[in-house]
Amino acid sequence: MSKTTNNSKNKSKNKNTKKKDVKKKEIAPNKKQQKDKLDKTLELTTKIRIDKDRLNDTGTLDTSFLEKQKKAINKRKILLEEEKMKEEEEKREKKANRKKRGLFKDIILVILCISTLSLGYIVASKYVNNSCPNKTPKETKTKVEVEKVILDDNYLFLGDFLTEEYDLDKYFEGMFVVKSAYSDDKTSNFLNNLNDKVYKYNPSKIFIEVGLNDVLAEKEEEEIVVKIEELIDRIKENRPYAKVYLESIYPINSEIDDDLVEDANEKSVKINEELMLKSTEKNIEYIDIYNLLVDEDGNLDEKYTDDGKTLNDDGYDEVTKEIKKYIEEKE
Repeated sequence: MSKTTNNSKNKSKNKNTKKKDVKKKEIAPNKKQQKDKLDKTLELTTKIRIDKDRLNDTGTLDTSFLEKQKKAINKRKILLEEEKMKEEEEKREKKANRKKRGLFKDIILVILCISTLSLGYIVASKYVNNSCPNKTPKETKTKVEVEKVILDDNYLFLGDFLTEEYDLDKYFEGMFVVKSAYSDDKTSNFLNNLNDKVYKYNPSKIFIEVGLNDVLAEKEEEEIVVKIEELIDRIKENRPYAKVYLESIYPINSEIDDDLVEDANEKSVKINEELMLKSTEKNIEYIDIYNLLVDEDGNLDEKYTDDGKTLNDDGYDEVTKEIKKYIEEKE
């Protein structure tokens, strides 16, 4: 009896267990379906939320990105306009610079033309003076611009063979001295081309030693005086700021050299008297070298010469001492 009862109980348990398994099997697919539905619902909800985020408060689409795009476009336009303006400004500057360079070139061209013409005029003047030696001084005279400012003291010695033999660098060491000497020239020759002989140096003081060649060539006394006077006038006219010193005609010694003109010293004395008067009239300094070098007989002292005409070192020593008095004098 008990066994039957136990068997029936076991059977009923087995039936219940089978039923539960069936229920489990039936429930399981339902949960999967529910999960799928839930996932779809979440997906739809997320999509709706995203769509809502794209809408503004009024329920319309958010177009703020378009505004940003417009601002970027406007900013780009402004930058392009600024670049264009900058390019135009650079073009204007380049054009202005080209004009300036063109003007500068024109100025340089004008200066070069003037310089070329001036040089041509100087060359032509020299050619005319050299090719026409027989013309009178008035015909060959050219106007030279007066230089009003003399920056430094420079001393010009204008003369014949006596000046040519004068060692200026030795006797006037450290001074600005210029020798303009022409050994065989007479007074008439000195009047030719004074620009190259005197004016171009723009001297502060000019020492003139001329006339002895004229005396030895037995020129007329009056002619010699007139030519020396004209020489002084021409120099003073073209260099009025320079101080002019006229040296007397130097003595000679015909006893040493028989070929020298015997009455040369007598003629020189008369000419020197006239030159001293002319110097006073023209307000220039007269330097008496003649009486400085003569001996008791009125000839060039033998201690100052070796040939009776030119000076030796002792002679130039005496001349230098006298001339330095005028160089060192205060204005």
